Amino acid sequence: MADIGDTHTVEDLVDESRTAHALGNEGVRVLGTPALVNVLEIAAHRILMRDAPAGRGTVGTAVNIRHLKATPEGMRFSVRATLAKVDGRRCRFNVEGHDEEGQIVSGTHERFLVDLQRFLERTGGGRQR
Repeated sequence: MADIGDTHTVEDLVDESRTAHALGNEGVRVLGTPALVNVLEIAAHRILMRDAPAGRGTVGTAVNIRHLKATPEGMRFSVRATLAKVDGRRCRFNVEGHDEEGQIVSGTHERFLVDLQRFLERTGGGRQR
């Protein structure tokens, strides 16, 4: 199991697929908030999966962030998750991110450790459509 204080950073580029434009806000070519949330979830997930036993996975259950400034298409950015609290299978993270000009996000994120097979069976999440 990961330890309180463990961190993981994901660095990325705002390409067209991560823009608000691509996510339905036509003409707005900056990092879209849903894309930013996706990257912070990846950072938190990777912390928990470092030492997770086989067959375990994580699911996100809460996101509480402030998207502080726009990051234009073509600019690099990074997001860091820090494990702040573990309560059984519930794990809370502090998250923050920066682009080349300053801080772009701060907040918290929560994930649960799950038995992946059981979760998929219960939710139908592994079913081919």
